[in-house]
Amino acid sequence: MCDECCATEPEDGDYVISSCGYLGSGTQVSVVGDKGAAVFKDEEEAEDYVRSRMEGERFYPNVWFLSDHGNLEIRKGL
Repeated sequence: MCDECCATEPEDGDYVISSCGYLGSGTQVSVVGDKGAAVFKDEEEAEDYVRSRMEGERFYPNVWFLSDHGNLEIRKGL
């Protein structure tokens, strides 16, 4: 995990949360470098999944949010 001040883009192992589905009706979580993604009904459910998975694996990579405009930002507090 890189300090958020120097991270400019997701790296292998980082989580990316983004909208998916018809008109952004769902939220997708993917891990950079892994195949597949998990889809949830909302952002809160997706963030709970990421927290749970990080705690279970005891691995805390950066978590990014990809907006519908293609902008990336690090999610703080996850």
